Amino acid sequence: MLIEVFNQLLWARSNNEANTCVTQPSESSIPGEQLTPSTPVSVGDGLEAPSLPEIAFSQDTQDIVGSLQTQPTLESLFQTVSQLDPEALLKLRTLIDELSEVHNKQGSTPLKAVANQEQIDEEQLDHNPFTLLKQGVEVWNKWREKNSEIKLDLGGVDLSGANLECVDLSGADLRGAYFRGAHLREANLYMADLVGANFEETCLRGANLQGADCYKANFRKADLGEANLAQVNIRRADLVEATLEGANLSQADLLQANLMQANLHKANLYRATLEGTNLIEANLEGVDLLEVNLSKANIRRAKLHNTSFKGAILKGAILPNGIMHS
Repeated sequence: MLIEVFNQLLWARSNNEANTCVTQPSESSIPGEQLTPSTPVSVGDGLEAPSLPEIAFSQDTQDIVGSLQTQPTLESLFQTVSQLDPEALLKLRTLIDELSEVHNKQGSTPLKAVANQEQIDEEQLDHNPFTLLKQGVEVWNKWREKNSEIKLDLGGVDLSGANLECVDLSGADLRGAYFRGAHLREANLYMADLVGANFEETCLRGANLQGADCYKANFRKADLGEANLAQVNIRRADLVEATLEGANLSQADLLQANLMQANLHKANLYRATLEGTNLIEANLEGVDLLEVNLSKANIRRAKLHNTSFKGAILKGAILPNGIMHS
C-alpha cells in the first residue's frame, strides 16, 4: 500500500502535477480492497511502523520523515509526503523497497521491535539455553531464579574450561556434557542428570550434587572436596585420583565405581554403597564406615589410619593385606 502511494506521488511529480496529486486513490493495488482517507497504512497487525534508516535529508525533510514514524492514515500520509521534493521521494521509495524486501524474506511475520534484552534472552533460551549461559553466571542465575520450573536441556554441551562458579544448574539435563577443566566451585547441580558427563580435572569443591545421576560419569582427578554427594547415583563412575576430602557421600550409590588413589579423608560415607568398588591405594583416613556396604570391594594398600570399620559390610571384600574377607 505504501509503495502504491509513492508510485502515484512520483508519477505526479514527474508530470509537474504536484498540486493535484494529493487526491486519494479510489482503489488499492490489492484486488477487492478499497482505500478511504482514514484507512491506516498497515505494517503488521497494529504494530508501529519500523524506524526509517538515517539518510541525507534536509532539516525540513527530516521533520516530515519524523512524522512518518507512527502508523499514519492514508490521508495524513498523502498530506505529509506530498511536501517532499522528488529527490527525497525517490530516497523514501528506495527505503520502502528495502523494508519490503526484508519483510518478504521473513515470510508473513511482521517486522517488530523486541521490548528488551530479557525478551531476547528468553526467546533464545527456547531454542538453545547455552546461548544465555554464555552471557555469564550472574545473568544466568537471575533468569534461572525466575524460571526455576523450566526443564533445562544442555545434553552434550561443551563447557570445558568455563568459569561457572556458583552457577545454578539444578535439575538440568547434562547427559554427556563436557566440563573438563571447568570451574564449578559451589555450583548447584542438585538432582541434575549427569550421566556420562566429563568432569575430568574439574573443580567442584563445595558443589551441591545431592540426588544427581552420575552414572558412568568421569570425575578423574576432579576436586570434589566438601561437596554434597548425598544420595547421588555414581555407579561405575571414574573417580581415579579424585579429591573427596570432607565430602558428604551419605547414602550414595558407588557400585563398582573406580576410586583408585582417590582422597576420601574424613569423608562422610554413612550407609553408602561401595559394593565391588575399587579403593586400591585410596585414602580412607579418619573415615567412619558405619553401615557402609563394602562387599566385594577392593581396598588393598588403602590408607586406613583412624578408619572405623564398625558395622561395615565386608563380605567378599579384598582387605588391605590382600586377603579376602569371608
